[in-house]
Amino acid sequence: EVGAKFHWGRSGTSLSLFQISKPYGAVDPASNRFGVNGLQRHRGLELNIYGEAARGLRLLGGAMLMNPKVLDSTTGQNHGLRPVGATRRQFNLGAEWDLPSAPGWTVLARASHTGDSYADASNLARVPSWTVYDLGLRYATRWGNTPVTLRATLDNACNKHYWKQGQYTATLGMPRTVAASASFVTALGYQTNLMVYGPGGYSLRDFVRIGLPLTLLLVATATLRVPIAWPF
Repeated sequence: EVGAKFHWGRSGTSLSLFQISKPYGAVDPASNRFGVNGLQRHRGLELNIYGEAARGLRLLGGAMLMNPKVLDSTTGQNHGLRPVGATRRQFNLGAEWDLPSAPGWTVLARASHTGDSYADASNLARVPSWTVYDLGLRYATRWGNTPVTLRATLDNACNKHYWKQGQYTATLGMPRTVAASASFVTALGYQTNLMVYGPGGYSLRDFVRIGLPLTLLLVATATLRVPIAWPF
């Protein structure tokens, strides 16, 4: 692997070229046994960006283009094909925007794309590419002397139906999912808690003493209210 990293102000970029070679596992048609059946090589380019693009707007993303191939196959029948589950492209971009008119509120967004792949060594069963979009909202505040962070997320907002193909197994992609969380009990639960932990002179006991009752209250409230909003 060879690459370069660039940093300017509050933003940065890294670019790298890589080559990975590892044993290729497949079923030997002569013996009908699974084992090492050659070599697979992954060559590609990876680009990452991170930092604050504008005041209150933070970006984190990456792109990968790859050429995976089966080489030196002992049977010769899969030579030059793609290994099972290997994609040629992946793209991810996430953003956080602090709302200037609403202090403490942050809008979250993320887009993820994975290219097509194959579910079999002969490259006959193609798994289509997929793209999902996630949305979220975060609120950082204080309840008394306790810093509190509330989050709500909507994963796979467009309810995309897709398969995630691994090296040996395929799983259904997560459907549209609503989730919420809160960080009360520990200073390590979220970076905002950690930032005020030292300057505020807090101890871990302070977070447990105030945060544990709040967490139990949140769990009880969610247990009662969620089935009303979204009946099972």
